[in-house]
Amino acid sequence: MLDCKNAVDTLFFTDKPAALMISNQGLELSLAEKDTFHITYFLDQSGELNRFAGNFDLAIQQLTYCLDFKDGWEDLKDLSLTYNNLGKTYAQKGDYESAIFNFLEALKLMEADDNLIGQAFYLNNIGSVYDMQHNYFKALDYYEQSLNIKENLKDTLGIAAACVNVGITLHNLEKFEQSIAYNKKALEIYSKRDNRTKTARSLANIGNSYLSLNEYSNARVYLTRAINLEDYIEEEALVISLNGNLANLHLALENLDSANYYNMRSYERAEKSHSLIGLANASEVQSRIFELKGDMVQALEQERLYNHYQDSLINEMNIYAVAEMESKYELTQKEKKIQEKNFELQKQKLQQDRDSVLKKLYLSISATLIALFILIIAKYRQNKKVNELLAIQNNLVSEKNKNLERIKEDLKVELQDKTEVLDKVFTVNKSLELPLELLNLSKREMEVLVCLALGKTDQEIADYLYISKSTAKTHLRRIYSKLMVKGRSQAVAVAHKYKILGHQNDGES
Repeated sequence: MLDCKNAVDTLFFTDKPAALMISNQGLELSLAEKDTFHITYFLDQSGELNRFAGNFDLAIQQLTYCLDFKDGWEDLKDLSLTYNNLGKTYAQKGDYESAIFNFLEALKLMEADDNLIGQAFYLNNIGSVYDMQHNYFKALDYYEQSLNIKENLKDTLGIAAACVNVGITLHNLEKFEQSIAYNKKALEIYSKRDNRTKTARSLANIGNSYLSLNEYSNARVYLTRAINLEDYIEEEALVISLNGNLANLHLALENLDSANYYNMRSYERAEKSHSLIGLANASEVQSRIFELKGDMVQALEQERLYNHYQDSLINEMNIYAVAEMESKYELTQKEKKIQEKNFELQKQKLQQDRDSVLKKLYLSISATLIALFILIIAKYRQNKKVNELLAIQNNLVSEKNKNLERIKEDLKVELQDKTEVLDKVFTVNKSLELPLELLNLSKREMEVLVCLALGKTDQEIADYLYISKSTAKTHLRRIYSKLMVKGRSQAVAVAHKYKILGHQNDGES
């Protein structure tokens, strides 16, 4: 692959058919090896070489394929060159809209890369496409943008080239004086660089504008200087035009022999290069020369030739126009197909979105129903559990109430028993002469004294009388105080002394 690359680099400018053949071989090898770098290289080269060969459709196919491989390419300058090659191919094919589109894509890449030289280059190319369409105002706008960038970069040769393009466009807009100013600026640069080819072109452009202004003296100076550099002019069309302009100049000055000399040179060059426009212009000038010489037969013959070449030129232009129309029709059809495809894709997307929304809706409804079902089951279980707990609680409450009733009954019996005991004690004691200390005791204190005499502890007294232990102790302290005794034993002795327990027993018997 490397040998193929080196061969293509060498033959590209010297033997394009051989370079194309080798480039195609290199492309096959690189595709087999899946070597992206060499694939893109050979696609770029094959596309350009096919453009030179006039194989525009194949060139477009290869360069478009190359862009697919360069998707996400980091080298923006290299990527822009592929768009540039595509733009040139479309321009030569007559598909100017596609040409401008690709040049604009290349321009955007150079703007993203902050590459001013690249920006100026693609602005110039866009201008040239508008120039081809004879949209000179648009062409001038882009040429001037390109020139401004080159002036900021102080790119001397770039400035000169841009001035030539601006000058020619101004000439086409019939702004001849402005055209002369720009071409003179270019001429100054090319003269200093001793670039004779570009110098000759600038001289010819200036002479042509002076001729259009009918300033024959100035036109003669510049056109003569240009023709003296004829050997350095590479464009055959420029040589034909230069000789034709000199013929027109001398015709205007009525130098018929000089006019005839330059016109014949123009005619010979045009015939050799098959330039219909050159042949038509030369025939028209020759007709006028014969007319001024009084040879009306030859003048009419040249007029007939002029009409013939004009018809051929119109036919050729029609062919180009038809080709351009076909290209635009193909482009329209492609755009229509793309639109139809986009419509179908949008339709599919809308259907997918609708299906997705319905699916989400169904899932949402299903999830809601499931959640509701789970909630109902959970609620049912909860209610069932609550009911079971309530039943258990009710049973417990009922059981507790029964126990409380039993306790109340027991308490009634015990209280009744205790009341009867105390009543017996106090009833008996009413007939006895008890000391004042005992008579001062309350029923509760007497009850505590009885328990004390029976030998119960403080806790047993509290439990027996259903009072707290501290309350029982309080009652004991009061009993000791009222009986004026020092403690438990003395209080028990007083109880026995006055036979409180004995009377209790008597009452019971």
